[in-house]
Amino acid sequence: HHAPGLLPAVVKTSSLPTYTAKDGPAHLPAIADSLAAFGTLTRTAIDAADKLSDKDTADLFTGISRENDKMLWFVESHLA
Repeated sequence: HHAPGLLPAVVKTSSLPTYTAKDGPAHLPAIADSLAAFGTLTRTAIDAADKLSDKDTADLFTGISRENDKMLWFVESHLA
């Protein structure tokens, strides 16, 4: 199977919002929005894996979710 990993293919299939920051001050809120959206998608994946009784995959997504939430917390701490 072919894994389309080039940027144009990823952009077409991504569920994340488009990153639109154009200047320095706009980057932190844009990064926070992207991390928050990714966190929501990750928690949805955890729920889907749980419904399929796939505990290993749910655990994998839980680890990703924890790290993402930590990164989001760090970024948001600079917005205050």
